[in-house]
Amino acid sequence: MFYWLFIAFIMFPLIYVALVVCDLILMRGIQPHDLIWVGWDYFPKYTSLFAGVAISDELFWIGFVLPRLVKGGLSPLKAALLMGAFWALDYIPYVFTGFFIAPGVDVITVMLGTVALTPWYVWLYYRTGSALILLVFNLFVQYSQNTVPMLPQDTGWSNMESICAVVTFFLFALLMWKLMPLPDRPVDPSRF
Repeated sequence: MFYWLFIAFIMFPLIYVALVVCDLILMRGIQPHDLIWVGWDYFPKYTSLFAGVAISDELFWIGFVLPRLVKGGLSPLKAALLMGAFWALDYIPYVFTGFFIAPGVDVITVMLGTVALTPWYVWLYYRTGSALILLVFNLFVQYSQNTVPMLPQDTGWSNMESICAVVTFFLFALLMWKLMPLPDRPVDPSRF
């Protein structure tokens, strides 16, 4: 139950922390960052797209690539970081096609964002052994970034808020790995 509550509520506070940090870095004083109500039609319209992309991503990267990197001798964290770099390269074409990437998000933000979130996915997978929790976490990540003003279309076409958010995600992920280490038992890949 802890992990379900964790994935449901962790992104909103982290995005707000990132926005406050961004305000301080840009020396503009702490700004109000109101939630953006996307409307009830947003959820049924985009859930199938988000879920479809998440299912294919998690099946390939977490279900296929990760076990091979770990079996090849990398620690789960090192495997997550390497996998995140390759996963980020996989997303670069989306910046130019406009598929699945918010308007105005640049290549650097996409790459940093993918690398920053990969340790979260690996940590969750190793803690729970559940692909379903990864799918739901991915949905919460997508909804959070569309309801909290961090994307370029909501910030005057700046990627600075998004970059602060992904750096915050990454630092918090490393903190999670340190404070809540992975269990000693390996995940059974057949459970994926």
